[in-house]
Amino acid sequence: MKDRDPGTWWPLNHWTDQKIKVHGLYCTLAVLFRALLHHRLKQADVNISMKRMLRELGDIREVVNIYPRKRRSRKERTQTVLTRRSDLQQQLVTTLNLAN
Repeated sequence: MKDRDPGTWWPLNHWTDQKIKVHGLYCTLAVLFRALLHHRLKQADVNISMKRMLRELGDIREVVNIYPRKRRSRKERTQTVLTRRSDLQQQLVTTLNLAN
């Protein structure tokens, strides 16, 4: 979803019919997915606009901490953490079950 305005086909960097069709499918799925998320928030009495929902969710970042291997361990230990969130962002994460 690299578009400037939600729901547009910009940028369309494909020239073959097959790739344009796939791009159209991705855009359609993205619009449907956004609508589903917004509908779930409305059902949970979280009344915010689609634009605000996208902005708030877009500001949440995931950080992967990588710790050095211990002596006998083959793999590095990793920990995935979401960045600090505002109250609204936390409500969105909880409501949409995004923490797992």
